[in-house]
Amino acid sequence: MAEIAAANPGQRFSVPIHWGRAIGAGVIATIIMTAVGAVLKMNFPKMIGGMIVPHASLTVQYAVGGAMHFMIGIVYGIIYAALVGPVIEWNRFVKGVVYGLAIAAIAFAAIPLMSAMMGSGGGQASAMNPCHPKAAQPAAMNPCHPKAAAGNPCNPCSGGSSPYGGLVSVVNHLIYALTLAFVYGKVR
Repeated sequence: MAEIAAANPGQRFSVPIHWGRAIGAGVIATIIMTAVGAVLKMNFPKMIGGMIVPHASLTVQYAVGGAMHFMIGIVYGIIYAALVGPVIEWNRFVKGVVYGLAIAAIAFAAIPLMSAMMGSGGGQASAMNPCHPKAAQPAAMNPCHPKAAAGNPCNPCSGGSSPYGGLVSVVNHLIYALTLAFVYGKVR
């Protein structure tokens, strides 16, 4: 055994990424998360598309937002397979919870940044931040609920004032990550 470890020291602890399983699990988990979001009246493709191409037609916003949403889901599936999947000390539930909390934290940081960068189109200096519609800048319309008095698109179910808005996002990301963990499966 020592001879094998000495001959290939890098191979001793490495676990190969199962690319097909990682991509498939990312797609399935994204579909499940999107379906749960739809039940909760959240529209991820529209929200993301509205931030990326705010002045485009509704069809283009859905196409761009949907493509980006699934791309993110696939990339997160591959990252899971590389970083969390190989941890043999954790069962799938623990892996899903840890990964779900991590990507929820990333989402909390990324959505306001993405909104501010995209702004009201073209990265203008006075970019509207739809995640904080009561800021000094003009309030942006919530792309998930297009009424003028709609709440915060970063937590569309919260109405902008509910203390449970962040919890909804965490639950959605936990649903994604738990689905991902169980679909990706055991390290073999």
